[in-house]
Amino acid sequence: MKYSYKINRFFVLMVACFFGGLANFTINRIGTADSELAVGKIITLSSGQTKVLLIVVVLIFITLALMSLAVLLISFLPRQNVIFSADTVSYPVSALRNKTVTIRYSDISQLKRVNAQHNEALQVTTPQGQFLIQRSMLKNDKVFTEVCDY
Repeated sequence: MKYSYKINRFFVLMVACFFGGLANFTINRIGTADSELAVGKIITLSSGQTKVLLIVVVLIFITLALMSLAVLLISFLPRQNVIFSADTVSYPVSALRNKTVTIRYSDISQLKRVNAQHNEALQVTTPQGQFLIQRSMLKNDKVFTEVCDY
């Protein structure tokens, strides 16, 4: 059996748009930063220092937007799959790398559904370590249930 295992492109596109929007908003604020910026009663920045701070923030937002777009482009590379064969299961370790893990059924000591970083996953424990097959990387809940049952 073979199941598609890829990142949610819509979510990644939304993240890229979010950081792009924040960068655009912050760029528009750089030109209007003519007064001092007071952070609480501890720090007061001059208008020049405020502009430098906003430029740094814009660069961070642009970097995050570009990283999101890179992840989106990587998701269009040849599809990666969870593949069940007669005696092994193989799946990609990450959506960003081509490395695939192959686990022999005889090596599996425990299977457990877990909540990993607010994402349901199937935890596969072997002598080599623990591996997670994430629900968000599969097509839907039905496919995740089939993978867990298999």
